[in-house]
Amino acid sequence: LLRAAQWTLPGMCEGRPDRVALEAYPGLLAREIVKHRSYKSDDKANQTPDRWLASSAQRAQATAHYFAAPHEGVNIITQKEIYHASLGTLMDILNSIEGNPQEVVIFGHNPGFSQLASYLSGEMINMPTCCVVSLDLFVDEWSHLTDSTCSVLDIDYPKKHFI
Repeated sequence: LLRAAQWTLPGMCEGRPDRVALEAYPGLLAREIVKHRSYKSDDKANQTPDRWLASSAQRAQATAHYFAAPHEGVNIITQKEIYHASLGTLMDILNSIEGNPQEVVIFGHNPGFSQLASYLSGEMINMPTCCVVSLDLFVDEWSHLTDSTCSVLDIDYPKKHFI
C-alpha cells in the first residue's frame, strides 16, 4: 500500500512546491524501497511487483510513475474507484484481483489506506503522506483476503528520514 505524495519543504523549489513533493521525496523513497530492496529475490529482474494499481488522481498517478521508473515494461492500471475509496471498496478491489499475482502495489489516499492497512494487519496503522506499508499475506488467493490476514513487513515514509 502506498499513499500518494504531497509533502514539501518550503524554499526547496521556489514557485514549484509540488515539484519537490513529486520528485525529491517519493523519488528517494522509490529508489530505496523498489530498487534496492527485494521481497522476492536478489535478482534485479525479479524485484518488480507483478501488478501495479493506482487511483486516477494526479498525485497518485505521479507517485506511481516515480516508483515504476526504475523498471521496464510496468503497466500501471488506473482504477478510479481507488480515489478516496472506503475500506469496503478497497477490499472489493483487492478481493477481485485475478491471476494470483505474488506482489501487488496499490497507490491511493487516506483515510481509506490507513483503514485498509489497519484492517488487514490487525494493528492500528496511520499512513502519513507517501507512506509505504509492506504486508505479507497469510492467504493463497486474493479473494480470501480479510481482516487480520497479513503481517506488517515494513512501514516507511519520507518524514521518518528527514525530521
